[in-house]
Amino acid sequence: MKKELVLLLILLTVSAMAIYISEVDFKGLNTLNSEFIVQKVGKLFGEVSSDEIQEYLKKVFDLGYFSSLTPSLEPADVGYRLVVSLEENPVVKDWKLEIEGPGLVDKKELKELVKIEKGMPLNVNLLKETFETMRNKYQEAGYFLVEINGNFEDGTYKIVVKEYALWDIVFNGEVDGLDIVSILSKAKIKTLRDFYSSSPLVRFFTMSKKDFYPKYSDINNLISVINSYPFFSKETAVNFKKTTVKDIEEKNVVIMVVNVVQRRLFEGEKAFKEILFHGNTIFTDQELLKASGVSPDQTYTNAQVLLAMNRIVDFYEKNNFPYTWVEAKIEDDSLVFDIYEKYVRSVKIEGLKKTKPYVVENLVTIKEGEPLNKEEIMLTYSYLQNSRYFDSVNIYPQLSPSATQVDVVIDLKEAEKTRNFIGGIGWTMPKEGDWWQGFSGMVQLSAVNTFGYGESFSVNLNLGFTERSVEGSVKLPVKFEVPMNLELGIGYTDYTTSSGTDTISLKGLISSLPYKGHSFGIGPIYEKTLVDGSKGTLAILTRYRYNTKNSAILPTEGYYLSLDLTRAGLFGLDDQKYWKGILSGEAYYPIFESLFWSFKGTGGMVRNEIGTELLEVSGPYAVRGYNYFETEKMFKLSADLNWILQKENVPVVTGLFVDYGGIEENGNMNTLSSAGVKLDLVVPLLGSVEVGGAYRFNEKDWQFYFFMGSW
Repeated sequence: MKKELVLLLILLTVSAMAIYISEVDFKGLNTLNSEFIVQKVGKLFGEVSSDEIQEYLKKVFDLGYFSSLTPSLEPADVGYRLVVSLEENPVVKDWKLEIEGPGLVDKKELKELVKIEKGMPLNVNLLKETFETMRNKYQEAGYFLVEINGNFEDGTYKIVVKEYALWDIVFNGEVDGLDIVSILSKAKIKTLRDFYSSSPLVRFFTMSKKDFYPKYSDINNLISVINSYPFFSKETAVNFKKTTVKDIEEKNVVIMVVNVVQRRLFEGEKAFKEILFHGNTIFTDQELLKASGVSPDQTYTNAQVLLAMNRIVDFYEKNNFPYTWVEAKIEDDSLVFDIYEKYVRSVKIEGLKKTKPYVVENLVTIKEGEPLNKEEIMLTYSYLQNSRYFDSVNIYPQLSPSATQVDVVIDLKEAEKTRNFIGGIGWTMPKEGDWWQGFSGMVQLSAVNTFGYGESFSVNLNLGFTERSVEGSVKLPVKFEVPMNLELGIGYTDYTTSSGTDTISLKGLISSLPYKGHSFGIGPIYEKTLVDGSKGTLAILTRYRYNTKNSAILPTEGYYLSLDLTRAGLFGLDDQKYWKGILSGEAYYPIFESLFWSFKGTGGMVRNEIGTELLEVSGPYAVRGYNYFETEKMFKLSADLNWILQKENVPVVTGLFVDYGGIEENGNMNTLSSAGVKLDLVVPLLGSVEVGGAYRFNEKDWQFYFFMGSW
């Protein structure tokens, strides 16, 4: 035995000496066999050096199935036998995955990443790969506060994923006078402490446990807010500390700790005879002095001056001028604030492949040479997002704190799906006949920005028992001195009963693109009934729109106002002659992230001179729970409390509503009112749909209702 050890030592230390290996003997194997190892790493045979032996042994151990490897040499008939004593890792009879947390990543997706081999010794390489791919999966979803470990339990290897929630955010260090509440409010990071300190009702309607597991973007946003304030020096740091909290469901929580270090302008206290401002053009010195909260001939500490700088930054922010930076310096007995206001040097549009630049430029309200304004950024975002040209819109400035010129980047991802097909079934109370004759089938074919000119085409086909219609339209943005939209349309309606006369229609409309939310339009409309002697009716439509809604699909904030005024019977084409006006307004107010109010109002009136033009009141224009009406005057007011159940894919909203409206009948205004519950959703083949139950106060009964176009 001693001879074997000596030989081995000589082998491993004298790399220049060669030795003849005639056989390799693997010992200690229980589950695996020698053939399996040789298949993986090959054979070691013949005259080899110690380096080659060490490399071979390393390959064997690096297979990952073994917890220890001990080599030795034994004399053989020819040369030496290399004996490799191995200890296998425990055998995996089965494995299971356990997630401690709400399941930030779908458990099925994580299980698909597990590489552990059942019936084999645990392979640490495959285990490491499993853990790494799981971490990557969480990182792809934006989460980073995750621990992944494992252990054996009666032959079953249990993988434990610990998802950490954020319990609280703590500011330590030099924080005297710092408005921490304001900083956290701007950062908008949610903490589990907020959840447990809220009422059960607020939790139920507005909070999800997943909201308290921060993402990279949440932390980056907090760091961005901290960096926007001159108070903090570069030594300010953010880290996380595990903690335990009694009487909560979550096992794994952390505290975010912000260690604050102030910038150093001066030591001790100083009195200043003058407070001066340099570089400001948007606001006067007096306005900034008032905002700063400091005044001449007063004594201030370093921290108090830093807080004054913070207040100036906040003043600009509250007035929609973000990213303004402030530096302070002492000149003799004067305190000088250098203000770095941000002006737009250029607007860069990126990501366009087919869309012509002018199509985007028409929708951009951020102008070169003007101060960078948050309201203009939000308006531009709203216009681009609602255009349906793009799947994603990202607007961000390229700047440094002390720069005054800013490059604004608009990063766009063009919509992959430009053609849409929507089909469905609708119902309104028919003007005559049985109730079932109010059903109709609807098909809409549309294409948006297919060729990159911002154009849109649509064909609407409506097939009902009493009425059939087809309408086609094209809309194209055009670039004049003022960017405009040009819209043309043609339609045909066929009545199968005496409720109407077959009609063809032509329309044209030219409208301005939105400017600060406002747009205007004007255009002709011609309708002709297909009967002998009909001259047709020529009308002019004037239109006004104001739109600051934050989404075209599911608005939760903003305003919408529309006014349509029509004069019909022009230039002798007066089968009908009338004035018609329709005014509509909407207002959306968020309460919490998933709870918001919506208020809507509509009013319409027709004054007939020739013919009997009427307003059709149905669907979203009718008091919910009531059917189809035709009238010369109407109004409707509604208030809805909306709770978002699902925002992605198919948006789903439920809520409560109250409606009050009026319909003129025989010269009298008859009022109607209802209240109830509703469910709004956007179904791929039906579009926007609302269903619900309305209690009709006039009839004192409940009525089911259904209509399309709820948003």
